Amino acid sequence: MNPASLADADVIAAWSIAGQTCVAGVFCPRGRNNGNRAFFPANARNEETPEVLGAFIAQFYDDKPPPPQVLVNYPLPEQALVAEAPDFEGWAEGGDFGAAAW
Repeated sequence: MNPASLADADVIAAWSIAGQTCVAGVFCPRGRNNGNRAFFPANARNEETPEVLGAFIAQFYDDKPPPPQVLVNYPLPEQALVAEAPDFEGWAEGGDFGAAAW
């Protein structure tokens, strides 16, 4: 990934194996790579990966504004509902959940 090509975006991906899910994020506000972090949701055992990813995103941005673009590796099952959350106001004018090709 080339952070210079991301004007203002977060990249969040989830992967599940043996009933455990890892959600990894790379955060690039204003084109700067601010690092990455892996999360292992404890209450997500044996849940479908896209559902875990959607729930994670809704909770992660609960107390902070999302960037204009969030790239994910799965389409979010409740994408329209997440985009209507108060922190995502204004996304209708240009915010984007993009499913990246992996």
